[in-house]
Amino acid sequence: MDIVKSPGMEQLHQRLIAAAELKPLDFEQTVDYVMHRLSCVGWKNDPAFTDEVFHLIHRFSAGVPRRINLICHRLFLHAGLKDKHELVGGDALNVIVELHNEGLLTAVAQQALNEYVTGIKGLAANS
Repeated sequence: MDIVKSPGMEQLHQRLIAAAELKPLDFEQTVDYVMHRLSCVGWKNDPAFTDEVFHLIHRFSAGVPRRINLICHRLFLHAGLKDKHELVGGDALNVIVELHNEGLLTAVAQQALNEYVTGIKGLAANS
């Protein structure tokens, strides 16, 4: 809304009839959202998802449906190309890194990726 209300957007702002603010989905809502979209297209649990995949989708999408869709679309493309019938955390992380390398992740997701990688390096150093 700050952008819409900015001086350069006055003509757009004048044309709005209604406005609403959508908050990001929490983890459970993210899972429900993904499962609903999959059920709408007749998904039969192939490829299957591990819980870690859902956690990574939520973490790197920050619960924003458009970002959830981006990650899931790429994840299904990955599954199809690799002929995978189960998607695990490594698959999701691979897709997220690809999106990062292509500049398709938001700054929030890029920060989350940096924190995630730092955490993994910290675990490896303590092992």
